[in-house]
Amino acid sequence: MTSKAGAGRRAVLTGFVLLGLLALMPILSVRLPPILDYPNHLARMHILAALSSTPDLARFYRVHWSPLPNLALDAVVPWVGRITGVETAMRLFLGATLLGLAGGALVLHRTVFQRWSLWPLAAFLLLYNRMLLWGFLNYLAALAVALWALAAWIALERKPAALRIAIGAMLATFIYLGHLAAFGCYALSIAALGLAPADGSRWSLRRAIPAIATLVPPALLFLLAPTSGGSVEISYGNIFRKFDLPVSLFDNYDRLFDGITFGILLIALIAGLLRGGLVMDSRMRWCVAAVLLAFLLMPARLLSAAGIDHRLPVAIALLFVASTDWTAFRYRRGVAGVLLALLVVRMGVIETVWLKADRQYD
Repeated sequence: MTSKAGAGRRAVLTGFVLLGLLALMPILSVRLPPILDYPNHLARMHILAALSSTPDLARFYRVHWSPLPNLALDAVVPWVGRITGVETAMRLFLGATLLGLAGGALVLHRTVFQRWSLWPLAAFLLLYNRMLLWGFLNYLAALAVALWALAAWIALERKPAALRIAIGAMLATFIYLGHLAAFGCYALSIAALGLAPADGSRWSLRRAIPAIATLVPPALLFLLAPTSGGSVEISYGNIFRKFDLPVSLFDNYDRLFDGITFGILLIALIAGLLRGGLVMDSRMRWCVAAVLLAFLLMPARLLSAAGIDHRLPVAIALLFVASTDWTAFRYRRGVAGVLLALLVVRMGVIETVWLKADRQYD
């Protein structure tokens, strides 16, 4: 590693640590994050952690494990909670999810472009979104694993096919058990990676066979799940909501500021792409396109899940950050300064609201 590359790596990792501490500030400051589904998750985790040692709970609850694709919290928090306490375990899980999302975008970018860059740290701007505030923690945690799994798949490209398929199948199964929507995003992305032309080659179904093979175990688990074969409910909401849902990436507590943030970033990204300042990897763009197309076609309600299309903008945005680079941008320092200022102000707003809510919860 050259001294220049080493310095770049240190700068990126230092930036990740500092921005990570900034992103964790609200979680560290409160006892009960004001997230919609958080109290329900916390209650369920308490029951799972305490059931075996609490006869009163055992009178009303029993544990029945099955391969349901919504188990990220259930598979981690009760076991950690027996050591740290469930409230602390929940906050640790929440913090790990946020760092996992940002870290996944960073590592995927590093794997794709073969160099360290400050650009993917823009993922920190995407962490506090509507999905987080609604409490879709299983989805976000599984999405974080999906980003790391995509990076692993690309990194193992020249390894023996059997090893690659075995590791890929294991990671795909973990993502599926974490959350079905995150698995859907991952399956589309890895299939697109396999099919997409690379190095001047053509589209190839044969090249995609290893990627598709990794999805077979989760598909079998889905068929074995208790909900498989149940009633299929598909309904579309107002089609014009599709144009509003991307704003959910920045939908926190101040509509005006959140809208301005979205507008500034959208204009900057479009300008960067049109003027060549932002460059998208030739293969990863097909991953972004596949999930974007799924978002446009996805109904508002599918099977037993409501608002299924609401989940996809954050996946698309994180994939976009990981798939692009700003090497050709002339004013990187100015752009970085604006993004950092937006992040600091946004985190200040979130911290203020969370502290006020925590006092009310107490």
